[in-house]
Amino acid sequence: MGFLRVTDNDLILYRYLFEQDFLTRDQIKNFVWKDLSNGHINNRLARLTREGYIKKHPDLSAGMGSVLMAGSGAVGLLNNDDIIERMMNLKSSFINKEKFIRAYTEREKLSFSRYNHDEYLTNVRFKLEKVANEYMSYRMLMVYNRNVKGKNKKEKLKKKYTRPTPDALMRNKLGTFAIELENSKKEDYRYQDKIFPGYAKNDRVDIVLYICTSKSILEAVNKNINNFPLYEYDNGYEENKTRFLVVDYNKVLNANEFIAMNYLKRDYEEEIMVKDQIKITINS
Repeated sequence: MGFLRVTDNDLILYRYLFEQDFLTRDQIKNFVWKDLSNGHINNRLARLTREGYIKKHPDLSAGMGSVLMAGSGAVGLLNNDDIIERMMNLKSSFINKEKFIRAYTEREKLSFSRYNHDEYLTNVRFKLEKVANEYMSYRMLMVYNRNVKGKNKKEKLKKKYTRPTPDALMRNKLGTFAIELENSKKEDYRYQDKIFPGYAKNDRVDIVLYICTSKSILEAVNKNINNFPLYEYDNGYEENKTRFLVVDYNKVLNANEFIAMNYLKRDYEEEIMVKDQIKITINS
């Protein structure tokens, strides 16, 4: 095992592997190291694998192609303050070093059931980062919310960074977005009784953006949005000021510009009446 110089490209790769749990070989080529040749990528990944900085998932890689995760070598770099500073300065939005390290070391076992959802979510991240001033992955949000202390439940909820915890949080000139990647249908009561009321009372979130992987999921979420016009607050009712919008996953991935909306579809004609919408332009 020879000396391996840690490059900025390596650190960017590790950052995404830490925050998203895994990356596919295609994601590395298309998004992370897109300016490098295939030959260089193959050689570097092979070297990092031999040295223990990355590893292939033992089960998922067999059927999904190369599913790459951070190895012990990459995690070991977090003992080096200079490396941490370099990694944070490269791309990270976070200045709290303690939470930064915890997010990268408190890891869960990657399961097959999460693979498709997380692959979609990471693809979305690579697109939305181009319009984001700040992007927080689910792992980072969980670290901020974990072990929150307070005298009672209400006080603890107030201290949580987000409630509920979305799949990601994005900030840009339009406001703060809770990103929800919907890859399966949820029961209506989960939206109506738990998720929507939580976001409606959440003063950290301006827009909840549901990115849906199928038309049926998109229509189901949009229908639930329209069935939730008001929310209960301190023994009374106020107009819901949180904006809930839906957009098709493929439009986010394949277009330089997309419109997220909330709409009413009339039964007697094909016309769609838009209630609310935003346009997002992705810089190429």
